[in-house]
Amino acid sequence: MHNPFKRKRGENHGQVTPGGPFGAFIQAVRSRDANDNNADAEAAHYSSAHCHLANISYRLGEQVPFDSKRSSLGDNKQVVETWETINANCRAAGVDLQNATYQLGRVLNMDPKTERFIGDEEANAMLTRDYREPYVVPAEI
Repeated sequence: MHNPFKRKRGENHGQVTPGGPFGAFIQAVRSRDANDNNADAEAAHYSSAHCHLANISYRLGEQVPFDSKRSSLGDNKQVVETWETINANCRAAGVDLQNATYQLGRVLNMDPKTERFIGDEEANAMLTRDYREPYVVPAEI
């Protein structure tokens, strides 16, 4: 299986182009050599996609009270234990969470082949936006 995070040119692994990621991108555009970039485009796509997907989940989520955390977080033992640790730390710091709420993101299921959410058109609508002319991204390239 292809690993998008593995660099093609191992001798440059860990090296950063002057100007950082933007400088590397500009250099790659000027040289027309993708290897001048600090990371390949596929790795960058997947890295940024995780942030976008988390934001979509958060934006489609709902405010829930802290006291209903167990039913909201499901049965993931690690998540529940982490949440209990956060609660204990807040109590130790004198922060009362009994009347507070938090934003619980919606559970989303993604089809990795189509990069679309399964059965959730509201979430799919947030994968892009309407662009203004002439800066339109074509549906098919």
